[in-house]
Amino acid sequence: MNQTKKYYWLKLHDDYFQNPNIQIIEAMDNGSAYLLFLFKMKLLSVKTEGYLRITDSIPFDPKMLATVTHVDIDIVRSALKIFEEFKLIEILDDSTIYMKCIEELIGSETDVARRVRKHRSKLLHSNNVKQISNTEIETDKDTEIETDKEKEKTSPPKKSFKNPATKAKTKKEATAILLFLNQETGHMYKPTDNTLKFIIDRLNQDYTSEDCRSVIRYMVDLSKREPFWKDHLNYETPFRASKFPKYLDEARKVESDKQDIAEAKQRESDRNSFNVLKLF
Repeated sequence: MNQTKKYYWLKLHDDYFQNPNIQIIEAMDNGSAYLLFLFKMKLLSVKTEGYLRITDSIPFDPKMLATVTHVDIDIVRSALKIFEEFKLIEILDDSTIYMKCIEELIGSETDVARRVRKHRSKLLHSNNVKQISNTEIETDKDTEIETDKEKEKTSPPKKSFKNPATKAKTKKEATAILLFLNQETGHMYKPTDNTLKFIIDRLNQDYTSEDCRSVIRYMVDLSKREPFWKDHLNYETPFRASKFPKYLDEARKVESDKQDIAEAKQRESDRNSFNVLKLF
């Protein structure tokens, strides 16, 4: 089976180099080399949503970055310190480098979406423009992993003033969800503040445990069709505030479609049984 290709790109504002932080770095000794390395890091992170990891459990270290970006190791080490000071990157507890604000700059589309977009563009420039129906759009969407649309704006988690008993209950729910994730993916994550943080944030936004399980099931099914998604099946990505609502919406659609198919099969089975009875 042919795997769907996916294309990525970075979107920069035309005043990017007027940013004071960028101007200060550019004026430093080796400033141009630092900025070139910064862009190489951004490009390296687009497929992993800003996280510089080789696999789900192995982050890039300075030597690895120097190797894959072909940048001198001393430049890499100095640049990482500068980028962290200017809050362009964040070093996580597991030593993963996260490119801050990268999600606002990433664009992506599948090869199917690219063909559809080009086809629509031709239609718009032809004399005989035909309106593409919503049904066609939905059909196209079903073939994509993720379309390049404007990111959904989600409000940050509400500040929680829950009493200790409620917090303990939420943590217990989050732990059960993490164990379900382990069961579905084969991971062996232990319940810690770090591994539970994103799940707890979603529960504090009034999403339910079943909502979280639905997203996990959806992404597991997605990873079976598109191996690219396996590296995103971790304790963080499915539950990020910028992604979770979209994943949940897609999961609900898939579950609704499955239910419709099951009901249709049952109706067909009932009709066949009725027809058999009529023969007697």
